[in-house]
Amino acid sequence: MPFVKNEVIHLLFIGDLKSGNKIGNFIAILSGVSMAGVVIFLKLLHDDSPVEMTFFGNIITFIIAFPFFFLSVPSLNSILALLILGIFQLGISYIFYTLTIKYVSPIEAILIPVLEPLLNPVWVFIFTGETPGTYAFMGGAIVVIAIIIRELYAQK
Repeated sequence: MPFVKNEVIHLLFIGDLKSGNKIGNFIAILSGVSMAGVVIFLKLLHDDSPVEMTFFGNIITFIIAFPFFFLSVPSLNSILALLILGIFQLGISYIFYTLTIKYVSPIEAILIPVLEPLLNPVWVFIFTGETPGTYAFMGGAIVVIAIIIRELYAQK
């Protein structure tokens, strides 16, 4: 089965994994490992509230990222967009995610959020007409189909 998993990963990134992109590739891998860590640690919080832990993690992220905010002068529209995305796209969704993580299995806790980045090319295609690459489409379709099959199987 590891062969199949590696092939799916290859399909998702074919054409983009180049030696000149080592830093970006490393950050992408680190991002995936970090997301897995978040799910594991949130699932380990039996009696504690995952909402407070997530809030604390986002405060730390804000403190680390804040100096980079001033590398270029943001416009009022940029600041407004950041506030809207921070509150609605991240803030509210994080609250719902952390409140419900107690009631799902660890695999569901990681698979459901994975759907969002996989569906991003679909939304981009629908709203802007930009077509994802064939291999990216195939890799994403394999992952989405696997998640759907897993959920259907789990319901039986």
